[in-house]
Amino acid sequence: MDEGDFKAAQPLLRSALAIDQRSLGQQHPAVALDLSNLGSLYLNLGSFAEAESLFRQALAIDEKNLAPDDPRLAVTLNNLGAVIKAQARYEEAEGFYQRSGPWGSSNARWAQIIRARRLRLEI
Repeated sequence: MDEGDFKAAQPLLRSALAIDQRSLGQQHPAVALDLSNLGSLYLNLGSFAEAESLFRQALAIDEKNLAPDDPRLAVTLNNLGAVIKAQARYEEAEGFYQRSGPWGSSNARWAQIIRARRLRLEI
């Protein structure tokens, strides 16, 4: 997809979010999914602050509604880790990847490698 496709998707994703918030309530798991989808769009556009805010909102909803080992929660944690990693905040990203359990293991390993390399460069 090119940037134009992502920008065209934005109003549709915002509309879906608004509909679900009205019909299902602000704290429904479907609203968390809508927020994550919108966050992914902003991540792909390089709007990291907006993406992070949306992923954090989704995580707050997921943590209220889902079991700690639910794969949907793991996806949200991975999304948040990805946007934080994109901002070179590797230690913080690693924490989200670790929390995501087996779904985030390769991402957590990546974060550990980058952090180790960064620490070696600072010596």
